[in-house]
Amino acid sequence: MNKVFYPKLAFLNLKKNHKTYVPYLFTCILTVMLFYALSAIGMNSGMEQIRGGTSIGTVMEWVTALTGGFSLIFLFYTNSFLIKQRKKELGLYQVMGMDKKNLSLMMLWETLITAVVSLGAGLLLGLALGKLLFLIFLKIIHFPVPLDFAVEPEALLQTVRLFLAVFLINLLWNLFRVARSGITELVGASRAGEKEPRGKWLLALLGLASLGSGYYIAQTADSPLKAVNVFFLAVIFVVIGTYLLFMTGSIVLLKALKKNKNYYYKAKHFTAVSGMLYRMKQNAAGLANICIMSTVVIVVLSVCVCLYAGIEDSMKNQFPKDVSVGIPDGSDEARTEASRLIRETAEETGVKVTGELGYRSFLLPCMLRGDTAMFGNAMDYGDEEGFTDSYRGMVLIPLEDYNAVTGGDETLQQGEALIYAPEDEYAYDTILLGDVPYTVKKVLDNVSLVADGTMSSVVGMFYVILPDVNSVDSLAQEYGFSSEELNHAGYDAWFDLEGDAGDKENMVRLLGEKLAEENPGSYVQYKEDYRQSTYVMNGGALFMGIFVGALFLISTVLVIYYKQISEGYDDRENFQLMQKVGMDRREVRRTIRSQILAVFFLPLLGAFLHVAFAFRVMTMLLAVMYVLNVPLFLACTAGVTAVFTLFYVVVYLLTSREYYRIVR
Repeated sequence: MNKVFYPKLAFLNLKKNHKTYVPYLFTCILTVMLFYALSAIGMNSGMEQIRGGTSIGTVMEWVTALTGGFSLIFLFYTNSFLIKQRKKELGLYQVMGMDKKNLSLMMLWETLITAVVSLGAGLLLGLALGKLLFLIFLKIIHFPVPLDFAVEPEALLQTVRLFLAVFLINLLWNLFRVARSGITELVGASRAGEKEPRGKWLLALLGLASLGSGYYIAQTADSPLKAVNVFFLAVIFVVIGTYLLFMTGSIVLLKALKKNKNYYYKAKHFTAVSGMLYRMKQNAAGLANICIMSTVVIVVLSVCVCLYAGIEDSMKNQFPKDVSVGIPDGSDEARTEASRLIRETAEETGVKVTGELGYRSFLLPCMLRGDTAMFGNAMDYGDEEGFTDSYRGMVLIPLEDYNAVTGGDETLQQGEALIYAPEDEYAYDTILLGDVPYTVKKVLDNVSLVADGTMSSVVGMFYVILPDVNSVDSLAQEYGFSSEELNHAGYDAWFDLEGDAGDKENMVRLLGEKLAEENPGSYVQYKEDYRQSTYVMNGGALFMGIFVGALFLISTVLVIYYKQISEGYDDRENFQLMQKVGMDRREVRRTIRSQILAVFFLPLLGAFLHVAFAFRVMTMLLAVMYVLNVPLFLACTAGVTAVFTLFYVVVYLLTSREYYRIVR
């Protein structure tokens, strides 16, 4: 044969099947572009100049790897749909005299054309739009210094290697499918799947149980720490339940409707139920994919938007004042020296310290031991069942410091204590701290402790006010850590700064150096430093969330489009027969509309249900990142859901037009 015969035939085939191949080609181009842009930004050498840039670069590498894995799976899935749609065409080629070797050469050229166009256009778009995307990334993370977006050779090679592997896998799969199929099977492929599926009650019940288990786990997580442990287990149950219910539960439901004679034997129900029943088996996996991908888009974007919008709230929770200072030695001499260094460094750098306050304390990880109200060192119970539910943080504070910070005038005798439990309802008259019993003089309702909004957002916290610092030190020595220098009360101080921004940064830097030299193990934390690094991390998360969301959104659109096309070709002959037996075009269109609405909006309703049940556990996961504003997360989730629904409806309207054109 002529050397240009196969390339020409491959090009004509792609052109002839443009309704299915153009969306696939467009998706490949966008996927290549997104993958390269994300990879190039993560590898940009300028990331080292950004505070926290190394960490965000590492996260980008992980997200890039996940994006690559998802791209491989999704493009393989869509390629399988394409080869299934072309089985009849490939069978006719064999009837006309082409053997499987000829078909293999033709398909090889089709794959080469697809790969060249996808990689060429995708990389060109990635290079052209990469700088814009990089500038958007810098704007999101509030990085003031402009960085250049350079061509990253390693990112280019990584992109080319990945997608060449994708196209090679797809080609091998296509050749395998054709090689193992006979001419009769290929030519008759369009009639496959017409046998009514069986309703499998056991699998349907298993799917319902799996989905219910996932929802139950999500709803019963009662602390952020537990939510972290159970989140992925809940996700696995929900995914399994979704697939089983779409693949078997839907068929069981339709068969139940079919057995209901009062419902089934009506014109508007008869054709809709019977049509959906015969097609549901082959559609179910795709509809489950749409449901899962829609859920991922809504959850990922809602969390990322909330993380970014809640940065200032997060700063307030972590840093009620501009600067926090901690020294491991809480003795009078060490505290006096720390205060002197703070004042001295402020004068030296030309800034003013205001609102200074502090207290001595010791943090003891502990277990709440049920009805006995006994606290024990958590290190001794790490292997026990229910550790996550019982784990608490206990802050021991001497009464003198408590009164100084809160302006109170409480008094305590030896053996008495005050309790403040913001996360628990403490209803006992005594508390057993290790082996020492204390009488609870008062359970405090509301205490303005500076550190109240930090660790308590992650684990339950107890603040125990003891008569004096000796009581704190004795418990710290007996139940604290093994390191001797950490077995006594330390000192934490907080204050605000007034002055020039540069002078403030200089003051914090110098103070950190002086304290470290004077009292090893000390720390100084500055709100503005953490604000910048938080904008980098949360802004980077938003940027990557938009990337991942866009990829899943593109995938969702393509699956919806292919479902519409597939349904159109499958139903065209059936609806023509309906018209021949007496149904007018109006009734046919009404039947079509009812089927499409039921099939393609069911995954969206499923996604809404998943998001609703995930909301509670997601608020707890956000609390781990110090975002405690639940109304803000609710607003972000509602906004993202509304935008996604609008987009989904627009895609449905556009793709349903193509369906109607095919069916007519």
